[in-house]
Amino acid sequence: MFLWFCLASTLIVSIEFQTGNYISVRLEEEFTSRLVTFGDLFSYHLDGLRMISWIRTFNTVLVVAGTVLVTRWMSRYSDQKVIYTGFWMYAAGYAVLGYSNSAGLLLVSIFIATMGELMYVPVKQSMMADIVNDDARSSYMAVHGLTFQMAKILGAAGITIGSFVPSWGMALSYLLSGMLGIYCFTKVTGPLNKAVKKETKKVAAI
Repeated sequence: MFLWFCLASTLIVSIEFQTGNYISVRLEEEFTSRLVTFGDLFSYHLDGLRMISWIRTFNTVLVVAGTVLVTRWMSRYSDQKVIYTGFWMYAAGYAVLGYSNSAGLLLVSIFIATMGELMYVPVKQSMMADIVNDDARSSYMAVHGLTFQMAKILGAAGITIGSFVPSWGMALSYLLSGMLGIYCFTKVTGPLNKAVKKETKKVAAI
């Protein structure tokens, strides 16, 4: 169950690392420079690099401002619904980032992806705590730490793959990675729910 959890984490987190790798390169090459005007107040020259800067800034602001609100809002729903919905939003948002060159659509997509991230991360951390045995917590955490490094490698590989795969193909790969991540998590949530129910029955019997 723990290995499925690590594999799912690698697949999901690797999508985020595409922002600083393939997505940045793609926008720098494909995003058409444009002049954004705000009436008679001022104008702003928007190119691919600045678009990436806006995406990163918007993501950071949303994480800082929305973490508590989203966590409270999602507390009324089951963890399973929250984590799967979050994964879908996350993967779909990054799929658009991997394909679109519309400034407005890119900002909407990073909003959706960030909301998905804020939804699934707390549930994922809670699941991690339930899976790990207290007697070998350090060993579990060391192995799980490797998933972050593997995700970074996959993220960097996106630049190489993207050199001969069209942007729509990369977008589909993000969706596929999200789907595989969800599948891996189904291998975790099922046994975990059974274990929790079994433990609850034991406590009730006492």
